[in-house]
Amino acid sequence: MERLGGIHLQWYQRHLEHLALTYENMEKGDLRDTCYHAYQAVSALLSGLLGLDPQHPGAIFKTLTSMARMVAEELPPDVANCAELLEKNYFHGNEMCLGCAELLIDYFHRYLTV
Repeated sequence: MERLGGIHLQWYQRHLEHLALTYENMEKGDLRDTCYHAYQAVSALLSGLLGLDPQHPGAIFKTLTSMARMVAEELPPDVANCAELLEKNYFHGNEMCLGCAELLIDYFHRYLTV
């Protein structure tokens, strides 16, 4: 099983693919798809950090906020607010989704191992 920074390579690939789609949709002005892919990009990164199996991640639904708290018990207010914003706008458009995804990704990249 290939790993990158301590997470399964497939999770990191999914993370990057969704992040690229986030930027593409933002450039097109499609805020709904921007938010969807922003959520997916962060979710894939957190799933990898939690060690979930990329082929069978499990049937338990977890919110971004709950997954984030499983990685880091104490979330700074801006991190918690962004996780909630992405959850609320998963199927809606919001011009803040990209910025929140970037903030969350920057924050959780510190949990990758070298």
